[in-house]
Amino acid sequence: MNKEKFENKLQSKYRVSRYELENLSISKIKNLKIQNQEKLKENSKFKIIKKPLGIILKGAFIGTSIAGCVNTVFPNLVPVGLTYLTTSSDIPNSLKLGILTFLASKPVDLTDGYIILSIGAVTGSFLYSGYVLVKNTTSSLKILHDKKLAKKLNRSL
Repeated sequence: MNKEKFENKLQSKYRVSRYELENLSISKIKNLKIQNQEKLKENSKFKIIKKPLGIILKGAFIGTSIAGCVNTVFPNLVPVGLTYLTTSSDIPNSLKLGILTFLASKPVDLTDGYIILSIGAVTGSFLYSGYVLVKNTTSSLKILHDKKLAKKLNRSL
């Protein structure tokens, strides 16, 4: 990689030279990155509890909202669609009878209510927590790569 190009990249990302970046720890580099992006500083009290709990709750809210949409649309969409299919198509009468029997015996408890919302909340919290974990890991790996490249370029001088 071109030394000037890499130096410009470090200046735009962290506002330090490659010599300073080589001697900094990952946590200090992350703090530099946060300060340079002008993000709000979080309160340091209970940070170990607040941050994971906030991630889990955000995922639960996202999952619940998606499950609520499915809960609203799906129970109404399936009966209407299958009823339309039985009335407007040229399918055998035995298949029409089977579809109408299926519609009549549809259990309401499985497609309605708090069960779907709770399943959506649990699924959403797991998926969103996994997403945040992967995102933070890749961010740390990028920082490690920049630090290693800074060391390599400093040794070549």
